[in-house]
Amino acid sequence: ILEPGLAEYGIGELEGVSYEALQNVHGFFARIRDDRDFAPPGGESANEVMARVTSALARISDAHRGDEVVIVSHGAALGIALGQILDRDPMRWQRYHLSNCGLSELVLEPEPRLLAWNQTDHL
Repeated sequence: ILEPGLAEYGIGELEGVSYEALQNVHGFFARIRDDRDFAPPGGESANEVMARVTSALARISDAHRGDEVVIVSHGAALGIALGQILDRDPMRWQRYHLSNCGLSELVLEPEPRLLAWNQTDHL
């Protein structure tokens, strides 16, 4: 099932710019840290990403109570959502760096917690 709410953080005109340039040339990470409503032209803000992804996770959880569900998404979007869900601070996203194809296990109810994080042994 495609879930548009799990799409990657859209950074508009900054798409394709290297991490180093985002940080050192554009000051992107400082801008989103200092202003969670900042969105580059054509992109979305950290607050918009947080709301979109946490809402998608809540919808999936509500629709599948008691079931195990596998989701596939993107690192920055999930990191921002996990920062909000686990730390009540979406800017804690860097704590939740995901490797490509890394597996994690998140339980949302009754209290959010990570059972496994970024496992890559299968790769």
